[in-house]
Amino acid sequence: MNKEMMLHYFETEYEDPIGEIVGDDPEFKKINDLFFKKSEELCQFVGGANSPVWDLFEEVMDEYHKIELILSKAMYLKGAEDREKMLK
Repeated sequence: MNKEMMLHYFETEYEDPIGEIVGDDPEFKKINDLFFKKSEELCQFVGGANSPVWDLFEEVMDEYHKIELILSKAMYLKGAEDREKMLK
């Protein structure tokens, strides 16, 4: 299967790739919960959800999530490529 087909499959089948990949992993849940707790603390520290600093943080996180998605796609494609090699 070629890369474009695999990418199309990924994009149509994985609405939440990170969630679907990690599922109920307890380590991920623990770290994710800590991340949200610390984010809430930061939000309060910088003056709440309507502050310019919080807006900047949200913009940074939006860009980070784009990076995560690119990495997820790359790992998925690499795994598919490795599987193809293993089947030969």
